[in-house]
Amino acid sequence: MDVLEKEGLKNQSIRKILLANQTAEPLRSLLQALLAEFFDQEKFHILLKKIFQEVQDLTAIRNEIIHSKWNPPVDDPDWGGGKNYAIGKKLKTSKSGESSVYPKYTIADFEKKIEACLRLQKIFSSLRFLMDFPDRLDSHLRVSNGELELYPERQ
Repeated sequence: MDVLEKEGLKNQSIRKILLANQTAEPLRSLLQALLAEFFDQEKFHILLKKIFQEVQDLTAIRNEIIHSKWNPPVDDPDWGGGKNYAIGKKLKTSKSGESSVYPKYTIADFEKKIEACLRLQKIFSSLRFLMDFPDRLDSHLRVSNGELELYPERQ
């Protein structure tokens, strides 16, 4: 987390101690708070809200994928009709007890998730750049019609 170094942390071991053994949600929350403090301007706060919503959405999908038990694709019409899907089972609990969900993904679904991850990687690279050059925000990120745009001037 470069923001720690930008704000004066010199001992890298301290950073490692603070961040070690953290799961995705506490790290997301911590980074969002640190960046909101670092970029203390309203236009950055609007962007950060959108960025971290994308992170949360992908984290939920990641958790579904990682914590499901997956079966090889089967030719069974009751399960989606063919080998185009990977089908999983994830245990859940609710107020009425135990239940299960059955996530189903195609290769195209996984490819879209990969593209979303690569997009976030570019967004976080832009945020890192903007820590040094905050006046360049408009050429890297913006929210337009409720959507987060990366490199809006290049489109």
